[in-house]
Amino acid sequence: SGVGALGMTTATSRGRSSGCDEGKSKPLRFAAIADIQFADIESRRGRYYRESLGVTQRSAKFFNEHGGLDFFLHAGDLVDFYNTVDEFADDRGRQTASAVADVMTHLHEVRAPHSVFLIGNHELYNWSREELLSGVPWQKPERGSSGVLRFCPEGSGELWHSFSPCAGWHCIVLDPYDVSVYRRGRQYSRPPPHNYDFDAAAVSLLVRHNTNVATYVAEHPGENILCNYWKDIPDGDPIGRWSPINGAVGATQLAWLRAELDEAAERGDRVVILSHVLVHPGSSDGKTLLWNYDEVLWLLQSPTGRAVQCVVSG
Repeated sequence: SGVGALGMTTATSRGRSSGCDEGKSKPLRFAAIADIQFADIESRRGRYYRESLGVTQRSAKFFNEHGGLDFFLHAGDLVDFYNTVDEFADDRGRQTASAVADVMTHLHEVRAPHSVFLIGNHELYNWSREELLSGVPWQKPERGSSGVLRFCPEGSGELWHSFSPCAGWHCIVLDPYDVSVYRRGRQYSRPPPHNYDFDAAAVSLLVRHNTNVATYVAEHPGENILCNYWKDIPDGDPIGRWSPINGAVGATQLAWLRAELDEAAERGDRVVILSHVLVHPGSSDGKTLLWNYDEVLWLLQSPTGRAVQCVVSG
């Protein structure tokens, strides 16, 4: 899989004036890993699904050896969609539950006061939005471990949220699938092999911007959109962002983001933005980028976003 681990310490603010109170903040120290995409299957498509579990275990050990963390981050795509198809298509989520327990048995051992799990497209392939909001219970009886995998604070009505990991720092978690074909996530009301109740407005938006998708949807109405999304689209062209694997930050979330940034700047806090989907075209090949990256980026680069130190993505 595309799993990767990162130990990171942020100690200084960016070059432009941020309005941060240099005296009130400490260096922020967090550990991050992304795209574990575990599935108990043989390697395929150049990805090592089963082997990602060993990488996860070694990463947890690495993080604990270095210690002093303010929080731990998994930046999205914890388990793979292969837990939901083929022989697992009609198992009501049992394979997904098993895969999550295998991964969380290792991740819950990371010693950090706060753990953050972002939603990626594979979270929406494996669970409904309602399940993501309420938290996903997991257990590994043979290891004596169990818990609840949370993608937002308990009782939240939205997946976007924020938290302050230590003095002088504020982290803002975005929901990059607020507007998305797969917004509702996995739905057992629809028959396998693809249990999705697509968001009609998002499909219409996508069709208007991607002729490959438009052709497929016209020829396969109601079916999961499985085609070459990027046919005849050059690498690096931001138009490639218009595919079902990405999404957008909606108007209400954008207004909330603006308010969070203003309030953080007024307090003198430094800000870290967390999003599974990338927000800057310079960090992307054009295929993994927010549909409305321009709106989000404009806000982050405006005076309102003056406290933002970095964006961390999956």
